Amino acid sequence: MNQPFIIAGPCSAESPEQLQDAARALKQIGIDFFRAGVWKPRSHPCDFEGHGVKALDWLAQIQQLFQLPVATEVASTEHVEAVLKAGLKGVWIGARTTVNPFAVQELASALSGTGLKIFVKNPVNPDTGLWLGALERLYKAGLNDLAAVHRGFSVYGPGGYRNAPIWLVPFELKRQMPDIPLLCDPSHIAGDRLLVGAIAQKAMDLAFDGLMIEVHPHPQEALSDAGQQLSTAAFSALMEGLTLRQSNTSDHQLNSRLEGLRAQIDLADDQIVELLAQRMQVVQEIGALKREGGLTILQRRRWDALLARIKERGRGLNLSPDFLERLFGLIHQEAIHHQHEFLPAEADGATTVSTLFPAPTPAAVCTVPRMGSIDELSDLLRGKQAVLLVDKNVEELYRHRLPDFPTITVEAGEDLKNMSTVEALMKRLVALQADRSSLIVGMGGGIVCDIAGLVASIYMRGVSFALAPTTLLAQADAAIGGKNGVNVDRLKNMAGCVNQPAWILCDPTLLKTLPEQQIRSGLAEVVKHALIGDPCLLDYLERHAQAIMALEPTPLHDVLRASHRFKCSVVNRDEREHGLRRILNFGHTVGHGIEAASDTYTHGEAVAVGMLFAVALSTKYTGFGAELLPRLKALYAVFGLPTSLPCSLEELSKVLCSDKKKEGNEIRLILLKATGRPYPQKIPIKVLAAELPWAHNVLVS
Repeated sequence: MNQPFIIAGPCSAESPEQLQDAARALKQIGIDFFRAGVWKPRSHPCDFEGHGVKALDWLAQIQQLFQLPVATEVASTEHVEAVLKAGLKGVWIGARTTVNPFAVQELASALSGTGLKIFVKNPVNPDTGLWLGALERLYKAGLNDLAAVHRGFSVYGPGGYRNAPIWLVPFELKRQMPDIPLLCDPSHIAGDRLLVGAIAQKAMDLAFDGLMIEVHPHPQEALSDAGQQLSTAAFSALMEGLTLRQSNTSDHQLNSRLEGLRAQIDLADDQIVELLAQRMQVVQEIGALKREGGLTILQRRRWDALLARIKERGRGLNLSPDFLERLFGLIHQEAIHHQHEFLPAEADGATTVSTLFPAPTPAAVCTVPRMGSIDELSDLLRGKQAVLLVDKNVEELYRHRLPDFPTITVEAGEDLKNMSTVEALMKRLVALQADRSSLIVGMGGGIVCDIAGLVASIYMRGVSFALAPTTLLAQADAAIGGKNGVNVDRLKNMAGCVNQPAWILCDPTLLKTLPEQQIRSGLAEVVKHALIGDPCLLDYLERHAQAIMALEPTPLHDVLRASHRFKCSVVNRDEREHGLRRILNFGHTVGHGIEAASDTYTHGEAVAVGMLFAVALSTKYTGFGAELLPRLKALYAVFGLPTSLPCSLEELSKVLCSDKKKEGNEIRLILLKATGRPYPQKIPIKVLAAELPWAHNVLVS
């Protein structure tokens, strides 16, 4: 199997020491080309724009010291001349240059006859023709050592990536130029180091020939694009974890089996098309009958019942309900088109098919918190019919800063997080004459945010809501993702729903009035995000633990933004927790059990202990965790997080038997295969109960 061609290195050449640290580590990991930019034209002129020509000498040293070919970006003939003088082995042409045929032609002339390896990034806009044209200009100049680099496209509107991948564009390029090596730049597509690994794996699964990845020895301190650069350790883990697949095989038996299965798929596809044609014939007959009877095209109750039946049927056949809803939404829309032919124009007036049954909307996108001040609430709520649900302690502290709207104070506490509180709050809303145009704003910790979201979701069958979380736990985790719920007896979040708030406003300055125990509780959730999603964040937490505990603005903002990026990236891909979102339960199974069995710990402290149990169990089930446990304990010591149980193992085992995440006689735990690589493991409840003492002994040993 061919190994992927790997280009790696920092976004920018910042210093000789930075480059040497990166090259030393990357040489050991194994790469084909070292990369670093020396000319960095940025969107804003005050941003770091590179050291220019003097940095080429640093790169030449890297090439000589580590025997690694080095490439940098060029955008002009002057750049090419300087690179040739420095003796570098390669260049890349960036997205802002590829978009300009005049600039590409000048570069082609300057590069002709140089023998340099040339990497050509796609243009900033999704235009296959421009990309092809750039490569063709270089070919015509006699330059044959070329590769295309897919770095995503700038498109208008919200999205989960810095640059939309739009995979069809590089596929079309490869179709028209089948011999061109095609690499993927997951760093620029993602814009977020948490997403780089998944995009890199997807590129490998899609038969890309290699990767260009930004790697920095200390990404959090990078002068440009810090958020998308991997640490050398994270890059090493990514490379070790990549699964490489073959596009073809010489195994005749395997090919024969594949051809047999593909023939079955072809037959099934033919049957699907034939059945759809038959369905549309029946639809036309229904349309004729509706015309005779003077009935409307759209029968909403019938559609709702059909969709519910199909989704229920699909569950038994291992088909995603979301997929079935999208698929049958398209089929139903086409059916309405067919029926529309049998109704006279005057029967539906100005109503169009699209207004009768709009195309299915994509899954809800996780609301991304904005950093700001509660003093902005007045502007955010101007012109709204708002009702504030405010934690009693917050109301007492910040009454003078709250906007002048009807306010309901809420007593926060796990014993009040129940349906009785929800009912009482809805009665207060009725008394205040809140209607469907009202906006409910929850302001407090995780409990108040959970309750406010649930109240808004069921009051008058749903009104809009927003959140202003005031604790570190809520700002880093609990207020994000759309989960709203209350407890039933002592069982956590047994009643609730998933519904995204209109907006979330995080004011980190409010955290200064919190007791230290609440700060510890919130940091536990940040540690969780680091363990399951971001090894760089774990490194950052260890290096800046004291400053974070002191709530210093810069490190505090850094860890909050990292948590927001990670959790939103997970929720965007699995809002309803059908699969991926389950990784966010890391530490929570045992953590919720601790909370139910004892009132000693806060939620975050209970989760902190739950994470230790999860890592201890990982040592048995995945072979990972022995070296992580002492690191975690050391970090917990700085953060003041507990490492022991506040209840007996017998009490904990009893509570786990009622956990809402159990499936029959098994419970799904999230364990770790490595830092940033969560792994779901089903364990029989009786086995887990028997292994808790063993895991506890691992922790205390």
